[in-house]
Amino acid sequence: MVFVIAYILGVFKLTVIAFLSVTLYRAFSGGVHAKTHIACIISTNLFYIGNVFLSKWLVYDNEIIKYILIVGVWIFSMIMIKLYAPADTENLPILRKKERKAKKILSYISMTATLIIAAFVKDSVISNIMILGTLFQTILITRFVYKITNNKYVHEVYEQENLLN
Repeated sequence: MVFVIAYILGVFKLTVIAFLSVTLYRAFSGGVHAKTHIACIISTNLFYIGNVFLSKWLVYDNEIIKYILIVGVWIFSMIMIKLYAPADTENLPILRKKERKAKKILSYISMTATLIIAAFVKDSVISNIMILGTLFQTILITRFVYKITNNKYVHEVYEQENLLN
């Protein structure tokens, strides 16, 4: 659905880039999921197509600003990955410690690789898509977003139950 809407809006290729640039990071770091089908459609379109339009709008005169953004997003993402990744949900619980550790490490690697690539991409729109996509994905694993979307980190629920028994 997102690609159909992107095609209609004339941003199909950029939306594919937005999708591909965060796919690995999203797969490893997890994040909230919408509770209803319509909420999923809306949030997915905002995540990818919104990123594209914001990236096209965001113009800076100086490459230094790009590098400052990259470093800022990297630092924020490193902290949030440490605290929350992989962020599981009721539909996709991640309960094995070995799997959690592997996904956390892969989150660090995929996020860092995406931002390094963004640093070398000359096209500012594509670079912005990668930077903002990483930022948006990182925000989706935070406790704040989990609270406002009424999601739970399922592994925490299981850990509490095991401690109580």
